[in-house]
Formats: sequence, structure tokens, C-alpha cells
Amino acid sequence: MRSVDFLLHSSRNFYHDADAWQTLLTDMEPGVLICAASARNELAAGVPSPAVEAVSNTLASNMRALTRRLMFVTVGYRRNYVMITPDQQETIVDLVANVRAEVRIDDFLTSDGPILGRYERSPNGDFLLVWCDEWARGHSRTRGPFYLFRGPTELCKGRLQRPNDGRVADNGSFVLCDWLFTDTLTSTFYAFDWAGRVLIKRKFRANLFNASISMDGAYAACQTCVNTASRHSELLTLFDLRSRAEMWHLKPPFWAESYEFDVPRLELTIRGSSRIYKRCVLSLSVAKGNREG
Repeated sequence: MRSVDFLLHSSRNFYHDADAWQTLLTDMEPGVLICAASARNELAAGVPSPAVEAVSNTLASNMRALTRRLMFVTVGYRRNYVMITPDQQETIVDLVANVRAEVRIDDFLTSDGPILGRYERSPNGDFLLVWCDEWARGHSRTRGPFYLFRGPTELCKGRLQRPNDGRVADNGSFVLCDWLFTDTLTSTFYAFDWAGRVLIKRKFRANLFNASISMDGAYAACQTCVNTASRHSELLTLFDLRSRAEMWHLKPPFWAESYEFDVPRLELTIRGSSRIYKRCVLSLSVAKGNREG
């Protein structure tokens, strides 16, 4: 049993062989760090952001403390099965809940049955977007599902090769980045309406770093990673979802890590980890912007 699978999916089963417990406790800490980092896109760039590093450090500290508390469960026991105490069960359940909340992963009941998936809610809380990258779970060449819910009602569903980085707006429109079944630096950006109809499909000859959508669902944007052999390298692209058209694309002074859409003022503000610029303000109508130090 893989430690990450145990942590995120098999945590309700508290009976394990003593040797399995020892292996899990030994392997779990780096497994959680990998999970926490890969659940966000910083691994694609190879440079984790300070926020993710902070999360990883917190998880590492929790895992070290948990390991110390549970290590006695396996040390010195020769019987085949051991059971941890109710207090230890509660510790694990709390840790799993914290980890799942940090990386936004949980169990969901869909029309296709239960799945373990990533999720995002719309700012108004009305819509829930769930997706699962099966490749990341070791199921290579299995297309990953996505689902949109409004309350308990499943509005639409579909499959992409490797859906990631979902965001959903207050009107139910949503975006996903498809990392594709390939070793080449290519990806596809998708925007859908609440019924699952494709509004935008844009292929890039570079990996997608992330994507976002305005609160009202009128605009969407995505950022690509480095591909020195392509014009799509480190590209920020803006889309008008109402006209289903690309508005502009440019190379920003830094990679967009967060997006703030001010639709009334027709402005898009991006923020990143640049040591030179705190933010960059761009127009939602033309590719002109102001950089602020």
C-alpha cells in the first residue's frame, strides 16, 4: 500500500500488519510532501512558491509528530495485527482532514459512483467543480473525469486526458487545464458553461501552469510554463467567454500565480513571486498594462 494512498484514501481502515505500519510511517512524510506540492502546479516549474513551502513544512512537522506518537504501535510487537487507540485514530483522522483541506481533495458521490477528486467552489458557493487526474493516481492512459454540481444536483460531467487546475464562476462556467497523455511540452486549456458545453478550447505548445476565471464568468485567463522551442513559452492569454474568443496573449514580467478580475473597470491584476514587481495590471480589452514595484 502506498503511503499517499493510505493517507488520502485508506485512512478509515486502522488495522494493518505491524510491518506494514512501520513501512507506512517511514515512507509517509516524503509522500505527503510530494502530494502537497504536486497537488499545486509548482512542480511543473520546479520552484515551489513560499505558500506551498509553508504548507509542506507544516505537513512535515505534523507527520514527524504523528510518527513519534504512533511508532510504539509497531515496535516490539510480534503479533500479526495491531490496533491503534481511539485517540490515535482521532489524530490520524484530523491529520487526513487537514491535508485534504490544504490540497482541496475529498470523496464525492457522482453519477458514475464514488470518486476521490480535487475540487473548487464558486465564490458565491452555489457551484462545486470536481475533477480527477487518473494519471497522477497511477492509472496511465485513463481519461480523468470532471463533474459540476449545484447543491446536490449534478449539472454536467465529462472526461479529459488529464484535467487539472479547475476554477468555477458564480454563473457555473468553469475552466480546466488538460495536461495530456504526452511527454512533450504541450497542453490544452478548456472553458465550459454550466451545461458542459465547450466555450474555449486552446492548445498550447507548452505546459499550462494554471488558469482562472472571473467571478461573473465573463473572462478567463491561463499561464504557460517554459518551452524555449515554442512561441507559447511563458505566455499569459486572456479569453472573452461571452464571445468565445481570445482577447490577447503576451509574456508578462512574471508568471501569474493569482488573478484578480475587475470587470467594471476592465482590469486584470496578476500577482506572482517576482522580487521586482508586486503586481501587474492589464486591460481586459487590450494588451496594455501597468507594472507596480
